[in-house]
Amino acid sequence: MPWLEAALPARMTRVALVAPAELLRDMLVLVAGAAAVEIDRPDSGEDPDTEAARRLARAGSIGSSPAVCASRPDLDELERSGRHDLLAGEAQLQAYAAAAVRGSGSAALAGWMPAARREELARRLASLGCGVIPLPRPRTSEVPTLLDGSARRRSLSPLLATYGTVPYADIST
Repeated sequence: MPWLEAALPARMTRVALVAPAELLRDMLVLVAGAAAVEIDRPDSGEDPDTEAARRLARAGSIGSSPAVCASRPDLDELERSGRHDLLAGEAQLQAYAAAAVRGSGSAALAGWMPAARREELARRLASLGCGVIPLPRPRTSEVPTLLDGSARRRSLSPLLATYGTVPYADIST
């Protein structure tokens, strides 16, 4: 791979993640496992007051690194057993679920993901009865930049930290 090609960011695409409302948590768990989508969060700056977030705050472990249970956990048991990592993960899932747009028995969230990974994620979500729908890029938003963790790209980290990333509009390929 030529050096310049290795330095280019991944092409990103705007998507909607859509699920039957009762499968929203399952979809979010699958999307989290894929680590492919940066889901939009509300601009309020505050996380919603969810049950898992309240329990996590009560435990005094707000900074726990989140982990996610494949199935809906018993929050009482997580709190008793000190599984603050799973409480933190559940708090994040509940926050995203609270931000979902709902209607006609379905729920949707918007976000950004690498274009090359959309079909793979769509296949995985289809097994749940959920989907990934491409969306047009909003005129007023900047496309996020994703650089993978390869050695070549990591070597550019000091440069990016100093000068920032180049907007997609400025890259002609």
